[in-house]
Amino acid sequence: MIFREENEHSEQLEEVLEHWEESFEEKEREREGKKREAGVELKFPVVDEKGEAVPLETMIALWEFLGEEGWEVVTDPHFKMPIGATHPGDPADDLAGTETGYCKLELSLGYKENLWALQKRIFSLAGMLEKFRQEKMNGKMYFLCFGIQPMTPPSEKLMMKKQRNLFWNKAFGNTRVHFFTIPATNQVHADVDLEEAAAAVNVFNALSPVQIAMNAHSNIWKGRVDREIKALSQHFWTTWLPGNSRVGMTPRRFANLADYMIFVSGFRPIYVKRDGRYYGIGHYSSFAEYWASDKKAVAEAEDGRMVPMIPRDEDFDLHYTFCWNDARLSGYYTLENRVNCQQPPHRLMIPAALTIGIMENLLPAQSMVDTFDWDDLMEAREDAIRNGMQATVAEESLREFCHEVLLLAEKGLAKRGLGEETLLQPLWEDFDQSCCPADVAREVFLKEGIEAFLEKYSLSRILD
Repeated sequence: MIFREENEHSEQLEEVLEHWEESFEEKEREREGKKREAGVELKFPVVDEKGEAVPLETMIALWEFLGEEGWEVVTDPHFKMPIGATHPGDPADDLAGTETGYCKLELSLGYKENLWALQKRIFSLAGMLEKFRQEKMNGKMYFLCFGIQPMTPPSEKLMMKKQRNLFWNKAFGNTRVHFFTIPATNQVHADVDLEEAAAAVNVFNALSPVQIAMNAHSNIWKGRVDREIKALSQHFWTTWLPGNSRVGMTPRRFANLADYMIFVSGFRPIYVKRDGRYYGIGHYSSFAEYWASDKKAVAEAEDGRMVPMIPRDEDFDLHYTFCWNDARLSGYYTLENRVNCQQPPHRLMIPAALTIGIMENLLPAQSMVDTFDWDDLMEAREDAIRNGMQATVAEESLREFCHEVLLLAEKGLAKRGLGEETLLQPLWEDFDQSCCPADVAREVFLKEGIEAFLEKYSLSRILD
């Protein structure tokens, strides 16, 4: 495979591309004859009865509770404290943990054979979390189906003590990483074939304004409604690294997988992992430079020592996790759709249903988005962050574009013959009202207050 563009490290990077091609092909062989599958990363702000972020002790109590329920508690190797738990049996690969902030629960659910099975697993975990809430916390806390902490502002004090967080400020030279202690998203991983990988990245980045317009749900923070922004969870990314192409929409369409990989390899790396420990490599200007250093490469240990570090294929898999575009290929060799705020309880499956439906109609979706200028779509994204369903694209209402995408996703799900298209019904209902979840949340918060807000958006509501 020859890279489309000249690159001073192109020969070495071709080795990485071959690794990815082989991994994609292996994944395709594993799922041959199966329907396209999905996994999700669901993040929930964890708050007390006043709507404020819970103390760290509450989260530690949660990990201990999961340990009692048969999960394996995960301890950070540097800080020697529990940071999550993994499910050891069937269903395997489920992980409960925290992200940047300890006051957010993250549930990473392994692949399920269809969306109904995925929904069933979410219901099961919600029941387990409700048991913790009632038995251990006397009902005086909530796991919120909302896109941001509603009362507590971002703070360095909320940062989760993890070994991996030691290198963030060194890599980016600012302290605004703490902004990500409070937003919560609903991210989807979907099977993607090697031949459709670049198209999938292009399509889902192009559809960022549509998804934000329909699913914006993070407009209440610091105890008030933000009257200018409906999707703060996405706004934070672009304000954190303004003008940086590793956040938000990708800056352009990609011709093929190699073109995309050159783009990603141009980002400054952060760290690599060896035997459970992290080593900083942010002193390299790009991952490509680190990879080309080969046996001369060095990395920074936790104590600041520089140690030899021979690059490995899995370093690129990890590097992918530091590319925060709205859609990306992941180290699991999936299409990762990252742009949606966490949804209300009755809409938790919307991002997964949209993602799989669009993937099943990828070529028509590609034809649809190719009719738009990329710069117009990027402007529409910023408009959608602020105005939701009232946003425009190329001076036309974004609502019609949303309608076309909804129809396309519905047809894609219907082709699977599983009835999964009915999961989109809550989205159709809001679409008919030309509103997004943020509009409803605003009214609840202003008219009924924080107590009613917490009850309405509690994860336990899906059990009703």
